Amino acid sequence: MSPRPHRARYVAANPGISGMRPLGGRRTHGRGHNAAIVLMLEEYEALRLCDYEGLNHESAAARMQVSRPTFTRICTSARFKMAQALVEGLPVDITGGNVVMRSDQCVCPGCGAVMPHRPGVPCSQQVCAHCGARMTRE
Repeated sequence: MSPRPHRARYVAANPGISGMRPLGGRRTHGRGHNAAIVLMLEEYEALRLCDYEGLNHESAAARMQVSRPTFTRICTSARFKMAQALVEGLPVDITGGNVVMRSDQCVCPGCGAVMPHRPGVPCSQQVCAHCGARMTRE
């Protein structure tokens, strides 16, 4: 019997970089010459939400549309990989994973009009310029 398929995790956007490389000497600790730590996009997003934005696990899990225990597992994996890269002096590649890019747009449920999301302002507080309905998050 095959394992249950993973649901897609929602991420805000692709990171601005595709990875990182260590400066100075390189230690591989038994890894191949070109070995790199692969940080999946959902792991990057978990670090961004929890450690960079300072959200608690419950709020961050809601943004990624996963359960809180699943978010904790993703975050723990990401932290281990980053620690391993730092300690062993390995490069990090940010790629892969089962993700859906969340758009930063508000949509009118009445007429379908779209407007850019303003950070810090819930879409439900914005009113459609065409029909006057309250906007929702896309």
